[in-house]
Amino acid sequence: MRMMCDVYLMDTANIGSPGVEYLRWLRPVGPGEPLMVRTIVRATRRSNSKPDRGLVKTRWIVRNEVGLIMVMEGWTLILLRNPSA
Repeated sequence: MRMMCDVYLMDTANIGSPGVEYLRWLRPVGPGEPLMVRTIVRATRRSNSKPDRGLVKTRWIVRNEVGLIMVMEGWTLILLRNPSA
């Protein structure tokens, strides 16, 4: 999660998450182990109840030198730049 915050979440108008839909740890990770993260936007939609925000569904894929470590998918609430557009 720290890596996700450093790379993506702290640089957006992120206002929280309604939760994680899918999370799978495939291997343990040791301290100081180099990791590579890939983020894929799976879907976006505007909030029906609050027009100043939208939802972004992302999939996070984490790998190390050996292979796949973790896959996670969930929604993030983000404030819109121009809510009236």
